[in-house]
Amino acid sequence: MTSPNGKNIQNSRRPTVTTSGSGTTHETTSGAATRTGNRRQSLTKKIDDTSLENKVHLIGDKEDFENILTAAGDKYIMVEFFATWCGPCRMLGCKIDELASLYQDKAIMVKIDVDDFEDLAAEYNITSMPAFMIIKNKQKLEHYCGSKVEQLEEFIEKHLGKPEIKEFEYLK
Repeated sequence: MTSPNGKNIQNSRRPTVTTSGSGTTHETTSGAATRTGNRRQSLTKKIDDTSLENKVHLIGDKEDFENILTAAGDKYIMVEFFATWCGPCRMLGCKIDELASLYQDKAIMVKIDVDDFEDLAAEYNITSMPAFMIIKNKQKLEHYCGSKVEQLEEFIEKHLGKPEIKEFEYLK
């Protein structure tokens, strides 16, 4: 790249080397994402059918989402559509982790970044964020938009019931 006065300018950002799940090495100037054409690709670990015991899954590509829908069987899937720049989405982050933990026996929690997956957001008619959806057997049951914790809890309890809070062994 050249400056306005005609001198060559080097990019001061150091390249970051990352390895995808397929063993392919990519070099980028930011550890967060790469650009492929006009679409931003997250450098998240691809999700396979055996990793569904994790509490919250950040979708790496559309195939990840399809794998979760298939692997879940008749288990519920709680989906959060969010954006990294969305303040209310960030404020709910800890609550989402807590809900995923409370309902881990009944549901799988999935997070989808609408900036990375505009097609999924459009497919599910997501027009505001944060947006939450309950899916079972690959069918959308209901969705809720908003950042009020009490209403989100009511929305989830409507489909999944109250969470089971397990006692610690040492308290028995």
